[in-house]
Amino acid sequence: MRTYGMGSGSGAWYFAALFFCWAAVAARADEPSLQVTVNRSQIYSGESLLMDVRVGNAADATPELGAVTGCVLRALGSQDVSQYSMTYINGRMQQVGFSGRVYRYEVTPNQAGRFIPGPVRVTLADGRVLTESAPPVTVTGMDQQSWVSLKLTASRNDILVDGPFDVRLAVRIRRLPGALAALDPLYPDAAPQLNVPYMSGENIDGLKMPDLKACLNSRLLADPRQPGFAINNFTVQSGMPLPFEIDGPRQARFHLDREWIAADGAEYAEYSLVMRYEPLKEGDYIFGPVIFKGPVPVAGPDAANPQRQDVLAVGAAVTVRVIPPPEENRPDSFFGAIGSNLTVTAALDAQTCNVGDPLQLTLTVGGGIQLHNLLIPQLELQSNLVERFEVYRDSVQTVKRDDARAYRYTIRPRAAGSYELPAIAVSYYDAHDRAYRTVTTAPLPIKVRRTTEVTAEQIVASTNPVIRPSEPPDMRPLSPTAMRLDPRGAESASLLGPPWVAALAVAGPAVYGIVVLAGFVRFRRPDWNRARRRRRALRGAHRALRQSGAATPAAYCAVLRAFLAERWNLPSASLTPAEARDALLRCGVSSAAAEGVARELQCHIEASFGGATESLDALTRDRLYEALRAANRTEAGP
Repeated sequence: MRTYGMGSGSGAWYFAALFFCWAAVAARADEPSLQVTVNRSQIYSGESLLMDVRVGNAADATPELGAVTGCVLRALGSQDVSQYSMTYINGRMQQVGFSGRVYRYEVTPNQAGRFIPGPVRVTLADGRVLTESAPPVTVTGMDQQSWVSLKLTASRNDILVDGPFDVRLAVRIRRLPGALAALDPLYPDAAPQLNVPYMSGENIDGLKMPDLKACLNSRLLADPRQPGFAINNFTVQSGMPLPFEIDGPRQARFHLDREWIAADGAEYAEYSLVMRYEPLKEGDYIFGPVIFKGPVPVAGPDAANPQRQDVLAVGAAVTVRVIPPPEENRPDSFFGAIGSNLTVTAALDAQTCNVGDPLQLTLTVGGGIQLHNLLIPQLELQSNLVERFEVYRDSVQTVKRDDARAYRYTIRPRAAGSYELPAIAVSYYDAHDRAYRTVTTAPLPIKVRRTTEVTAEQIVASTNPVIRPSEPPDMRPLSPTAMRLDPRGAESASLLGPPWVAALAVAGPAVYGIVVLAGFVRFRRPDWNRARRRRRALRGAHRALRQSGAATPAAYCAVLRAFLAERWNLPSASLTPAEARDALLRCGVSSAAAEGVARELQCHIEASFGGATESLDALTRDRLYEALRAANRTEAGP
């Protein structure tokens, strides 16, 4: 057998370098950090943008914005973005993770041009100062005019995922004086163009959109000679009698709700359009900016003959922030659910198992809550659960239904006995009462058997028992037995005695040898059978793959597990892909081959775990066989 190694000096340097690299990475991961970002890179004068300041691994360090000038700042609050998990090591529970907080500000630049939001400073507890600026923002100016103005407003700017909100567009046009005051200040033959980005017809991810087609159809002008507005590039098919023929589609015109108002010492005709949206996910949603282009009539020297004025106006965008519930009194079991009522149930795929066996825990949540903004419940933070069970968060499967969400976890019991899977707590935010509520599942009984391990010494001892007499042997002195002598004297006789005595003498050792040989065969038979199975493991897996034809992921997973059991005598029924890889490495399999087997096992477990029943192609079958053939050899030889 070939072995590979390194000298003591090179080995020491190798492990020293590895230790210092690990220490450097760990130290860098725990280093305080500062990051500044904005949600828009170009705005118009008068618009605002959102600036996020992310401070990591620096408790109680708040941003200092004294150096941020040339704008108006408004603090919008902060949010904890820390991530923690529970680990159970040597009987002790530890909490590890990342600590951080995001501070949000509304920034409104004072003038047009290139604007840099920063620098932002953070002073650490040890006196160090972190400084960072956001990327530059381009602020586009607008010509000043007093005839047309646009304004976008939202019914609620900061909301939860618990109800709809309205976005209102208002277009104000200066009212004509005198006898023309009752007329719309619009030209029937030249409708102004409104560019409204949020009415393009495209869906906005995270929002339930209104029925745009129904809204526009209800406002469509039947007579194109009526005063109205053109919105985006919407057109209609011509089919009405006009003074001249128009072939093909024409630009659509829409009427908006009008009212006469007074503002800033002047009178205006205000045209408005309201759209309703329903939030599905947390996030920042920008509506606008809206652009007005076109002619409007304005008062001239002759009140009866207004002048035509081409106007370009921009309405500043409005941002609606769909925010999470407050951090105050937020339990660790909160997973983003917001509503009026939440239901939760838990189920196990087996009630009886061995220590270390994988179990499937299904957690189903539903009820009167929003389902689009949910996160995976962090069961590893519930100490009553991780005390008895190992929870694998990386392998959680999410099943989406119309009225519920199901989360499937893989867990392993840590100790033997008859006990209960403890109640699992899940929290939601009651949108009506504005408070957190917690519901729990019912405990589930479970029986965990202890796994029995048999060592080689126990096997040898059981096949060669030591017989101990129940009574001590009789150690009294021996005495000669009585003898009778024949007067004729002794007769000559064969030293071997009669023939049957010789036969018995030979039969005894022969029988003994047969018994010993049978015992040896019986003792070594398991090893021989195991060696035969090891030699035939790859051949049997190949035959099973050829005979499987169009098999499902579950069938391929069974072939792979059978190979691991036959070739390497592994308890494959309860091995995770990571455990299979580590076990193969201990058996001498190369790292590349062990990774290949773990990857194939993970792939087919996930496919079968997710309920896939479709057959796999020959390419998948060949890839699996190549992984098994590579794992059939060790680094030292076949």
